Amino acid sequence: MSVLALSPPEPKSVSPLREMGAYEDLWMSREASFKTLAEKFRNRPGALPTDFVSSETALRYADLALNIAARKGVQQFGVRIHGAGEYPMKLRDARYPIELLYYRGWWNLVETRSVAVVGTREPSTDGAQGERPLRSF
Repeated sequence: MSVLALSPPEPKSVSPLREMGAYEDLWMSREASFKTLAEKFRNRPGALPTDFVSSETALRYADLALNIAARKGVQQFGVRIHGAGEYPMKLRDARYPIELLYYRGWWNLVETRSVAVVGTREPSTDGAQGERPLRSF
């Protein structure tokens, strides 16, 4: 009797540039939100952003995104795409998970313990008046 060993599917071979452009195009839709995009991908398991957008449109939006990054002085960044390699599975636990993640810096830090500081550089008057010192844990 032979036993069939099931293994997870191999990650798809993708073009990060095209996926980036396709995802940017999906966000341009009037009804785009984290929720609507998450539902779009939930309804088509295994789909990539380019499954919803033409190749020409994806490349056009990729070029626009790269130009914006260059104007902002961002010269190096990475892209991780769900279903294509080193995508952090912890992000799938989100209520409305994202399909594409931009990052800068050392990717290997994504799996380490971390702390996040959330705030604004330009607090409102009410926010500035409500400032409290950080608590120690």
